[in-house]
Amino acid sequence: VKALEKIKIPVQITSGTNDEYVPLSTAILLYKSAGKPKKLNIIKDADHFFYPEKFRTQLIKSSLSWFKKWLK
Repeated sequence: VKALEKIKIPVQITSGTNDEYVPLSTAILLYKSAGKPKKLNIIKDADHFFYPEKFRTQLIKSSLSWFKKWLK
C-alpha cells in the first residue's frame, strides 16, 4: 500500500467479486491508496482467474480501454 501511494501514473485496479485469493476488500484498499488518476474495475462473479471466458473478455476490454486512454 505504501508503494502504491508513491506512484504518480494512472492506475487501474481490477478484481472479481468471487476472487478466492485476493479479497475485494484488498482491491478497494489498494484503490483508495492510489493517487489519481485511478479506476476501480469490479467484475461481478469473476474469480481470481477471471474464469469462464466471459469474465476474461470483460477484463481485456476494460484494460484495453484504460491503456488507450493513458498510453499516448
